[in-house]
Parts: sequence; C-alpha cells; structure tokens
Amino acid sequence: MKKILLKGFFGHNNLGDDLLLLEGLKKYPKDVMLYIEWPRGATKELKYYQSVRDFVPIYGIKEFLRHRYDAVVWSGGGLFPSRKFGFKQLLKNSIYRFVSSKMILNGVGIVPKPKRHFFDYFLRLLDYCSVRDDKSWQFVSASAAAINCGDLYWGSETCESNGGGNRTRKKKYLVCLANPFSDVELKNVKTANRFEKLVKQCGDLIRTYRNTGYEINYLPFYRGSDEKFIDRVQQYVGTNDKVLHFGEDFDLDTINHLFQQYSFGLCMRFHSILLAVKNALPIVAIEYDFKSEMLLKEAGLERNGIRYGIRKDEFFGEEKDIEDGTLLKLDEQMQRDRDDFIKKSLSFSKKKEIEVLANYQNIFRIIGI
Repeated sequence: MKKILLKGFFGHNNLGDDLLLLEGLKKYPKDVMLYIEWPRGATKELKYYQSVRDFVPIYGIKEFLRHRYDAVVWSGGGLFPSRKFGFKQLLKNSIYRFVSSKMILNGVGIVPKPKRHFFDYFLRLLDYCSVRDDKSWQFVSASAAAINCGDLYWGSETCESNGGGNRTRKKKYLVCLANPFSDVELKNVKTANRFEKLVKQCGDLIRTYRNTGYEINYLPFYRGSDEKFIDRVQQYVGTNDKVLHFGEDFDLDTINHLFQQYSFGLCMRFHSILLAVKNALPIVAIEYDFKSEMLLKEAGLERNGIRYGIRKDEFFGEEKDIEDGTLLKLDEQMQRDRDDFIKKSLSFSKKKEIEVLANYQNIFRIIGI
C-alpha cells in the first residue's frame, strides 16, 4: 500500500483550506494510506475529516520522522506567502526529501521571492510541480518545470446551478471579508487608520445594497479572525445582519449551493472569489494577493477586482490602499456587466476543472498509483 503525506494549513478553521483538504481526501484512491500533518488540540475537526475518510494524523516532527512515505505532497493553498525564503526555510522543507521517495507541489500559490537563491535549491528537490496561478507559474518556471493547473478546488463536483438566471429577484447580498491586520498591528496608528478606511469603503458599498432592500449575509472564511473585521463593518453601518456559521448554515458539501443563493457579492478571501466564479455569482473583489488578482485576470474578469496591499513583507510586497469611491464604481460596472460575468465564469470553471483532474492523473502516475 502506498503511503502519502499531505501537507497544508489543515485543521486551523480556515474554510478555504478545509475545502482543499476535503478534495484531497476524495481524490486519492482508496487503496492509498494518507498521512496528514495535524495541529494538536484540533480533535473535533480531526473526527469530522476522518469520518469522510480514514487517515493518520501526524503531530510534530518526531512522529513525522517515524514514517517513510512514497510521496509528500504540498496540497494546494498559499503555502509560501512570504517574499523571503532563506536557509532556514530551505532546511525545514528539505527534511521531507529524506523520508519520502517523491516530493510534489500540487496546485500551490507561491509569492515571488526577490532573492530566490534558496528557493531554487528547494525547487530542484521536487519530482513534480503544479501551481494555481500564472504569477506563481512565471516565478517557478524560470528555474524549474511547472504547470498552472489552477486551484485544486476547481476539481470539485459542481452541484446544479441556474447559471445566475433568477438571482437578481432574490435580493440577497453575500459579504466575504478577510481581516487584514492582527491585533498587534492595529496598535500602530497608521495601520489603524488604514483599517478604518477599508471599513468605511466596505461599509458604504454594503449600505447601498441594504438601503435598496437586499438581505445582507456575512461569511467568515478564517473563523476566529474574519469576524473581527465583520463586527467593525457592522458597527460602521449600524446593523446586526446575519453572520453565517459553519456547521449550522452550511457545511463543506453545501458551500456551492450556498453561493448560488445570492444575487451579488463582495469578496476578499481567495476561495470566496473562486467560489463566486465557480458558481457564477457576480462580485466586486478586493485582491490582497497575486492568487486572487491572477484568478480574475485568467478568467477575463479583472475589471471586477481592485488591488489592496496589506504589508510589505507578504503578498504584493506593498502597502496600498483603495481610493475612496472605487468599490462603488466597480459595483456599478459589475451590475452592468452581470451577464458577461456569468458567461465567462461558467466557461472558465469548466476549463479549470478539466486541468485540475488531468493534474491529479499526472501525480498518480509519478507516484505509481
């Protein structure tokens, strides 16, 4: 029986990574034994995923070193978000080469590194590399063979969709905001002012929908963090609109159906933008990293997004605010181009589904399963 270790930001209450883990559990053949690095204390989450498919949780470096794997697979996600990758990062990731026959990057997002020397050493250790956006592909392919298959969730089963046909009559608006700053960062006056500016811009757009009779729902993706931003936006707007709760209002298997219940949306998390495109939900997107920006560009929907630079050492590598009124203008344009958004979304989603499934077959051949 083949033994495969899946790596990712799993078990940390991040909805996007939860979806990637679910895909991994479903995609690998049943006669493969899966091992997954898991955080201590996330017992409730572990039981849920093991009910989908049994796997061996790996807690810490000592337990990791007890096993030998046929392959270690970095399984999607933005696993290399920092613009720095030095000797320590190289050493940490090189350890996997000593306990596995194959090393594979599968549908990952990689922020370009201005100093790439050590990252190039890491790339040479790989047996296969697929990434999820053109920016990652351009960076990696400068020194290693790679393909852009897209994010792994494109390969998920798509439930029946009305293609957006009657959504405008539902008058429901979905808001998926990402908390951009930590509590420590917000102690800085400049950062706090940037945060409040973003709160106002999001709040002003949300208010326009609320004032015209739309039901507003908020969907936190990184549970325990995004709610802080949502609470502040609600304070600014002066509302107490519904915040959707995982396990109550939706679960991983119903997430596509959930996105099909709305007329329009405001999205900031990468996987919220992906889910909107996958389910033909017209949105305005706040892009805080290359993966989001590239997704819309590759789909021909770049006019629906605006760049927001959070900090200099991650993502875009810059601090960049959104000009006042921009979100409102983008929304007006998005509503005019609604039909075009739906058409391009459906076409792009089908294309990426095919590419992701073909990518899995490439990996299975390399591992020998």
